[in-house]
Amino acid sequence: MLIAELSDDPDCEKETYKSQYMLIDFNGNVIHRFGNYEVSDLGEEVLLLKKAEPKETLYYHIHMGITPKHVKKKYWFVDLRNATFKPSSSFRSDRIFNFKDGFFGGRNRKGKLIISPQNERLEKYPELIRVVRNGKIKIINEDGKRIIAGRFDDIEELPNNLLVIEKNEKYGLYNTEGRQILPVKYNDIWYRYDLSMILLEKTNELEGLISTDGSQILPCIYDKIQLPGEQQFMLYKKNQWEKYDLQSRQSSPLPYTWIFHFNGGFACAELGGKFGVIDKDGNVVEEFIYSQQLENLGNGLFIFTAYPNRKSQMGVLNVVDKSTPVPPVYNSLKIYYPDYNSLLAIDANNEHSVIDLENNQLTSKYKNINDLLEALNK
Repeated sequence: MLIAELSDDPDCEKETYKSQYMLIDFNGNVIHRFGNYEVSDLGEEVLLLKKAEPKETLYYHIHMGITPKHVKKKYWFVDLRNATFKPSSSFRSDRIFNFKDGFFGGRNRKGKLIISPQNERLEKYPELIRVVRNGKIKIINEDGKRIIAGRFDDIEELPNNLLVIEKNEKYGLYNTEGRQILPVKYNDIWYRYDLSMILLEKTNELEGLISTDGSQILPCIYDKIQLPGEQQFMLYKKNQWEKYDLQSRQSSPLPYTWIFHFNGGFACAELGGKFGVIDKDGNVVEEFIYSQQLENLGNGLFIFTAYPNRKSQMGVLNVVDKSTPVPPVYNSLKIYYPDYNSLLAIDANNEHSVIDLENNQLTSKYKNINDLLEALNK
């Protein structure tokens, strides 16, 4: 399950905004709405609900079979395993977290206080605890010992016991034992889950690649690196693309002006001011006949723009079987979240619908997006 935040100002146009929190499943279905409460995930399937305006009285309904409550308490604790709700103005438990006057502290499994209740937030990882105080983060273990010296702006946990550290808009890489793999001096660090590799960008905006143990695969000397496969790379340096095979360590030049990101073994590329599609070996699978970049949906599917009667129309192309599952008759096609196999479509009559690409099905058409979304959520 996921915690979702719904804002009354999604485009950030107002100076202030209000948010509502809800619990959703991985299909986007709403399980429970928390009303006028801020929600924090405490781990171990426990949520903390903190009232946004604790002096006001709030009526709301629990949608899990629990009767409505007249709420005056500052906190609620939600155990997702048995759908129990515990009201409290402060809280102390045998779990790793305890609370006092709106601040977080922690005790270990033996009950010893290891974190004084002076922190805005605590987040529990399998072996680590993120401690947030005054907007800065430190990492400790369950004995209260600091793993990495210093306080940071953000810390992201990666697979293979790795941590990406952010400080002053620079990034570094550590393991969960506190050993530095990369110093905090990179513009960005990305983990490629599909390839179990780490892409780096140095301060001079040049890119390189390392493995999860920190060993170098490619030095930070390239203007751009695209990753079509586990042993293959598309490298851009000094206005020239080349294909590089890691196993043979052989490279060969490619003629393209630009190569966009790979998804499912295919990528959009540009050549001579036109756009087409190439495969992971750099071969052309869709000719360079398009005036605009094709949007890569994965599985060989691309949104393309055609110009019948000089009017822009959008459709979907399948480069695997050379078919057009969605003909170019739409004014707009966009990915429909959270279902990545569907597209939000707006036709020439400005009617909204959703196209299921997997089954090639179209929902009923609606005059506006709100009516469509309301129908989908029923």
